[in-house]
Amino acid sequence: MKRIICLILFCLFLGACKWDSEPKQMKQVDPEKVTPEMLERLGGKKREKAKPQLANVKEGNSSGGVSYTIYPKPNNTEPKVKMGNYLTMNMSYSTPEDSIIFSSFGRAKPLSIKFAETLFRGALNDGLQEMAAGDSAVFMVPAEKMYSRLPSFVKRGDQLKYLVKLIKVEEMVPPKK
Repeated sequence: MKRIICLILFCLFLGACKWDSEPKQMKQVDPEKVTPEMLERLGGKKREKAKPQLANVKEGNSSGGVSYTIYPKPNNTEPKVKMGNYLTMNMSYSTPEDSIIFSSFGRAKPLSIKFAETLFRGALNDGLQEMAAGDSAVFMVPAEKMYSRLPSFVKRGDQLKYLVKLIKVEEMVPPKK
């Protein structure tokens, strides 16, 4: 009985819809000629031209062909990462085709790790030492640097993309919760 009622309601809905056989052409408007009245009718505001906000971005290369771009938190006064610190971060890494191999971004708890020479086989060390809590970074790492034997989904010469969001830097072991 419920199915019949749902089917009837669906048919009524389809009958109430107006279907145009020809799609309507959208009129192109020159952004410079948009008036405040036009925007008000559409419920929007005129956008100012975007000013580049990436002035503090740091780019670098480390040994072994790793390149990185650090996006610092504006006005960040936190201390930089040092060997032996405990890092709380979210991280993901993916193939050149953007297939995600691992990600902690959707997890309930971020990663907590001790920053050591051997962490990530040393590939991310130079860039991580340029970061402070609140900063984000993109690392491009040769696959051979991370895998002693390449998995089937990675080819020799591929660059893996690591996205890192550094949440907290501590000098001692973070307490277990």
